[in-house]
Amino acid sequence: MFEMSAFGVDRQAKWLDTEPQASASSWVARGRPTIAKLTDALIVTASVVLLAIDAMLAILLMLNSDISGQAGVLSPFVATSLSLVGVLAVLMRRRYLVPISMAMAVLAVVSGIVGVILESNWVPSFAALFAFAVLSAQAVKLEPATRAILVVSVSVVGVGFIAASPMSQAPAALIYMSEFGLTCAVGIGLYQRWGIWSRASAESAARSDERLEIARELHDTVGHHVTAMVVQAQAARHIAAQNPEAAIDALERIENAGTESMRAMRQVVMGLRNGEPTTWGDTWAEIDELLADASDAGLPIAARIDPSLRDERGPLASAVLRILTESLTNVRRHGESVTRIEVTVLGQGDDVVVSVHDDGLSAGTPGHDAFGLVGMGERAEALGGTFWAGSAPGGGWLVKAVMPRQARS
Repeated sequence: MFEMSAFGVDRQAKWLDTEPQASASSWVARGRPTIAKLTDALIVTASVVLLAIDAMLAILLMLNSDISGQAGVLSPFVATSLSLVGVLAVLMRRRYLVPISMAMAVLAVVSGIVGVILESNWVPSFAALFAFAVLSAQAVKLEPATRAILVVSVSVVGVGFIAASPMSQAPAALIYMSEFGLTCAVGIGLYQRWGIWSRASAESAARSDERLEIARELHDTVGHHVTAMVVQAQAARHIAAQNPEAAIDALERIENAGTESMRAMRQVVMGLRNGEPTTWGDTWAEIDELLADASDAGLPIAARIDPSLRDERGPLASAVLRILTESLTNVRRHGESVTRIEVTVLGQGDDVVVSVHDDGLSAGTPGHDAFGLVGMGERAEALGGTFWAGSAPGGGWLVKAVMPRQARS
């Protein structure tokens, strides 16, 4: 059976990707929610562990006899409070990312200012520092640019105030380490954002390609048969009075063309519904049938097909069929005083040359059927070939495509 799809590529419709197929990639897709939940659980667990460390550090400081005065007593509680807020921020980040980031930054700034006023160095809250990093990564990954910049900016300020007020005489090292960790978190968020953008771009390109494929398929199949119906109907109208039998024959051909058109359209629609390639027949048998039908319809065709090419299958053979179909359709639509149509499909070295040349007075211009010419050009170029259409040097209209035998799929 001949596999018929855009450029002749045998593949399933990409737009039906909402139902994962049984493959390794679909297994990964099905596993993504589980991976996301596991990652979220690890982040929350890490935040809780840091909260426990901060609490233990606060208890040790409270038991330290060197701590005296109101400021010294408050120091562990301030750090523990920031840690608790950090854990809550991690838990609520998906719904209240921006507000909770700003709230944490305000608390960090206020605690730092109060520490200066009371002349006390607060205990560093590692859970809060970790929360700022998580919030920044989340914002850069998912939020619009303005929101992401806002969250990262307030996080930089909050981390700076928390790290600048530790229970030590040299806070610079902790500040550098904390800001470096925040930078790494932002880098991770940027990498994830780029991955999401890449996937979205690939999906958008796939949908665009699929729309073009559907448009070409309908244009080449249904348009060809509809053109034949129009031509036959025009002929029947002119000869009905003088030759009723000929008109009846024309009506029969119109009926057959209509049936073929409905079959072709049904095949395309079924492929879209079922996610299957639009397929029918054998390629070269379809070409022979196409030429025979065109000849029976009155087109003066002289065809020559290289027998050695009949072993070619797949996208190359499909492209030959589609180019011939569209070229003959254009002759029917736009050709005037056509007395001969030369159709050749020949092998020249590693290439296959397809040409359709008619001797009509006006075989049309690219503006008459831009979509058809563009579609033929896209088919040839997709297989690594070239395409040309225009007025032939000796008169008439020439369509010529050169495609490699080992065309890329």
